[in-house]
Amino acid sequence: MTHASSDNTGSSVDPDAPSTLDLGRHFRDLRGVTLPALLVAVVVAAIVFGVRASAPAQWSATVSANAQTSTAATTAASTDSTSAALLTAPYVALGTDTGVLHDIVAAARVPWSDAKARSRITVTDGQTPGLLVVQVVGDSAGQAAAVARQAVVTLDSDGRARALQVIAAQSTQMQADAAALNDQVQSLSVRDPKRALLQTQYQTELDQISQVRGSAARLVALSDPLASGSPVSPQPLRDAALALLVVLIVTAELLVALRGRWGSAVSPAWARRSARKHRAEFVDCTDGPTGPGNVRVETVVLSRLRSGADALLLRSSVTPDASSSVLAHAAQTESAGGGQLVELSANNFWWRSSALERATLAVVVARRGADDRGAIEDQLAALALADVPALLMLIEKAPRADVKRGTEQESRETPAEPDSPTPRPPARNVSRD
Repeated sequence: MTHASSDNTGSSVDPDAPSTLDLGRHFRDLRGVTLPALLVAVVVAAIVFGVRASAPAQWSATVSANAQTSTAATTAASTDSTSAALLTAPYVALGTDTGVLHDIVAAARVPWSDAKARSRITVTDGQTPGLLVVQVVGDSAGQAAAVARQAVVTLDSDGRARALQVIAAQSTQMQADAAALNDQVQSLSVRDPKRALLQTQYQTELDQISQVRGSAARLVALSDPLASGSPVSPQPLRDAALALLVVLIVTAELLVALRGRWGSAVSPAWARRSARKHRAEFVDCTDGPTGPGNVRVETVVLSRLRSGADALLLRSSVTPDASSSVLAHAAQTESAGGGQLVELSANNFWWRSSALERATLAVVVARRGADDRGAIEDQLAALALADVPALLMLIEKAPRADVKRGTEQESRETPAEPDSPTPRPPARNVSRD
């Protein structure tokens, strides 16, 4: 039967299970790349600050205007909010009309294109119903105030001209209707009961004509434009701070995502991906001899040995021997089941050992920072091909003296062989269910 991804000892995990986000580990990874990400963010923020600080200053001016009808004592402020919205809506629409904006710029005598006028002149409803707010951004406070003042005048004249055109068309039709009613009234005798009803309708039609003619609204500025006391743009400090924050977050996340994908040194991110790729269980044992990772490895190995099965320990030559690791206890423990922990050097021909045929678990030791990523990758691939469940055990960096001593030992122990690809062990003859 093929080794399942999870057995009674729980020594491996399901490789097809969706990975979950460990927030604690992710924040630790982010902390590890904070310095380079901060350096990149500071450089970008400095560039943004320099570019924005060199941009020409811009000022703003704001003026409030009231939309009111020509009817005496009838203003937008004295009507309900719905009627007020009907009065101000045409002016808001005119504020985006290219022809109207062109008239404003031409009357104010500023060298703005239609596109620039659209971006610098804003017409919105005020907080009070019936009020209109015109905001203009200019190259100086005086220019912005002049354009804002002219905007109210142009909006009033253009809006009134368009409203009068509509009113004239409506009045013509209503006058024709009133004339027809008057003709009917004159055709009836004074004693005809229908005459009084038609006279009432005729008078109502005249009243409606009078109301329509007086419905043209006017836009009146409530005060002179109020210019800003300081430039509103650019704000280099604000823009640089925003760029610093955004670039810091994006760069840190990118560094964490790309960390371990290049180079030859072993890193937790690379070890985690490599273990997932080769259906092995990754165990982080960099938290000390009594940490949960070391306890996990020792528990799984001892459980296999006590059940009578053998386990392999594969280590690189630059890694200290097992007596200095958590596996020392498992290696020195007499297992009642007769299982053995066989230690093999990854740099020798470990796949030729007969212990591989008897092993039901392999522990691959990877030292953080060691330049043996390729060898570990080959070990995990070979174990997956041989159908041996594997634990990838990541241990902490070695002191410089230990690394130097391990390198000298590697040069003495590694036999001279011709350059050839590392052979893969044959697949184990296992029965299938």
